[in-house]
Amino acid sequence: APLYNSFDTILYNIAQRVRNPLLHLLRNIPLGKHNIETNKGLSHLFNTVRTIVHSRTAESNKVPQDLLDVMLLEVDPETKSKLTEQEMIDNIATLLFAGHDTTAAALTWFSYLIAKTPEVGEKILNELNTKWGGKITIENMERSDYLNACTLELLRLYPSAGFTRSPTEDIQLGKYVIPKGADIMVLPVNVQRNEDYYENAKEFVPERWMNKQSKEQLGFQARLAKETLQNPLLPFSLGKRNCVGRPLALIEIRVVLLRLLQEFEFRLPSKPHPDFQDTPWMGLTAYPNHVCVEFIPKK
Repeated sequence: APLYNSFDTILYNIAQRVRNPLLHLLRNIPLGKHNIETNKGLSHLFNTVRTIVHSRTAESNKVPQDLLDVMLLEVDPETKSKLTEQEMIDNIATLLFAGHDTTAAALTWFSYLIAKTPEVGEKILNELNTKWGGKITIENMERSDYLNACTLELLRLYPSAGFTRSPTEDIQLGKYVIPKGADIMVLPVNVQRNEDYYENAKEFVPERWMNKQSKEQLGFQARLAKETLQNPLLPFSLGKRNCVGRPLALIEIRVVLLRLLQEFEFRLPSKPHPDFQDTPWMGLTAYPNHVCVEFIPKK
């Protein structure tokens, strides 16, 4: 699909800019294959979103049905102003772009982990069937201890993306000085696979989170927020500027996984791709390295 191809081009080329400072410095020059491809992809993305915004504006829904309706209807209580068309386009494009590849990568890695350890998939499905009669709802997922332990462990091993921060003052870090205003790229995967913080840090061990199950019986969203504060766990970054798509991503990942488990058996191919690696290629997202999983329909 053209929109998917645009996402793919933008993500890959921006990742190259992160790795190559020269490409980053030349990004505003509309010459060269790299910049032409990137600008073409961005134009297609924004034009698609602009068409959607125009169409929805013409409908004039009085009761919001989704996030775009909320943006169209929302009025700032202090200024009494609404979002401009460009602000809406920018917000929707950001949410589409940021939530596309990250969730897909997380589901790819989740599928790989279950194909690698099929007993995990059986336990997840057994919990759904015995505890909730096979019904997939947000409320049921929030109280599914084993499913959520597996999701936490997925996010620890394969966080979907890095994030940036800029210090508000100079920081002395050992023998290095990080100057105020510098762009810092944080890669959670390096922190979360560190043996100083987690025993068997490179292994998929959902039980590490089961043993820490809170007596408060928090829902999963609340528990993840608490674990993030108490552990070196940064899959959605931290602070006021953390990932706005976290709640939606966690719902999507678990719903899709459960539906796949209900319909398919997950298997690793007898011959993996020759370039397969079980660690992500870190660009803007934790891109799966030729991960292959076979989905066998259940009889």
